[in-house]
Amino acid sequence: MKKIIQYFTLLFCGILALWACEKEINYDWADSEPKLTMFGLITPTDTQLVQFANDSSWAYVPTTYIELSQSTSIFNTRRPMPPEGVKMARFENGVFKDSIREFRQNGVFDIKGGFRFGQDYTIKASHPDFKSIEATVSIPDTVCIESAIYDATKRELTFSFFDASGMDFYSFDISYTDGGPISFQTIDPDVSTFQANLYDSILFPFSNDFLTTGITGYLNDENFNGKKKTVTLIMPDDVSLTIKDIWINLHSINFDYYELQRTFAAYYSNKDNPFAENVQIHSNVKNGLGLIGAKSTTRKIAIKK
Repeated sequence: MKKIIQYFTLLFCGILALWACEKEINYDWADSEPKLTMFGLITPTDTQLVQFANDSSWAYVPTTYIELSQSTSIFNTRRPMPPEGVKMARFENGVFKDSIREFRQNGVFDIKGGFRFGQDYTIKASHPDFKSIEATVSIPDTVCIESAIYDATKRELTFSFFDASGMDFYSFDISYTDGGPISFQTIDPDVSTFQANLYDSILFPFSNDFLTTGITGYLNDENFNGKKKTVTLIMPDDVSLTIKDIWINLHSINFDYYELQRTFAAYYSNKDNPFAENVQIHSNVKNGLGLIGAKSTTRKIAIKK
């Protein structure tokens, strides 16, 4: 018994000695170089509404907004403020087109009109304290919605369109006349909604994991390049109760905007997963961060009330 007491006494003294020798080491983590950031979604603008022969129409937004700010460190919990005195300009096919003015001095720049289908546009921003940044996008042409049919018995909304040759990207959504979004479900393997999933559902899939749910669907034409594509969506129960017309909106989008949505969803799904690799969110801004996307939209009444 005496030896046991002596053993624990020596062990306790050893722990105290190690505790007393503990030394705090300060590590100076260098911040990364701050960069300008910008984000915007460019849409073709016009004063005319294009009406197709099959009652689908071209939807457009008269003003494009680009948000500009600066990057921040992971150790800085404050929201980054947009630097003052940033100069921004637009170039069409490499030729200077106009300067872009800041809206209300809050880092938001507005561009009224002047984007044309099939043209390349470069947005450049400069500030004396940062490297100049730029991003280039091409404005995709609209794709006509060929048909939109609703089966009230099955609650299925089916729409179709013809895809042009080449790698193209699309998104779609369903909305009321006033723009309110409507959720949907589908088993179409070509449709992704990029909804974030918790990693436990990835490790242990459930039977309904193959039923895609969301309010925005995304497609690339890998499986229907140059062909007609038909998408069938399952509508919610309360659709039959509404008295408003319901529209299907089809957007031609550029690769960069598609990749932003895909990689952001992957990042968000895996950010708390200890087994996942890091995900880098897609950016097309040179010398900076962010993304300039492009979108052209057509719409058609899917359910007439």
